[in-house]
Amino acid sequence: MKKVLILAALLSLTVVAASGSGDRKFRASLKGGNEVPPVKTDTSGKFRIEFEDDYSEATFRLDLDDAVRVTQAHLHCGERGENGPVVAFLFGFHDAGWDVDGTFLKEVTLTDANIINTETDCGSTLEELAHAIREGKVYVNVHSVAVPSGVVRGQVH
Repeated sequence: MKKVLILAALLSLTVVAASGSGDRKFRASLKGGNEVPPVKTDTSGKFRIEFEDDYSEATFRLDLDDAVRVTQAHLHCGERGENGPVVAFLFGFHDAGWDVDGTFLKEVTLTDANIINTETDCGSTLEELAHAIREGKVYVNVHSVAVPSGVVRGQVH
């Protein structure tokens, strides 16, 4: 009987650990083909975000290659293949745009105060945003002068 109880306890710990509730590091690969509708562009990029253990803040990094006149970037609430509302600004708006080739933003911090749209399925706190990321509901969108609706996009996972 003792062995059964110990085994059951170990299995329940394994299920909790495998549930993804501890995942706090996420990334996205940004491409024009991920836009809705797809965009033909030489621009590409990578996004990484890591949430603190208590979700009091999150630090992100945005790298862009061959980006021309980038005006702004956001986290949006939306699943792959669908457009959704802005949840948080990553940077911008700069109407003239920046030309970027490499690390654009490094070690930038978000807090709950940076969540600008609390009326979405992605929540109103960083902890709720992290949960929405785990569910595949958050993407990064980078906008440019040439493509104001978004030049590159990537689902955060």
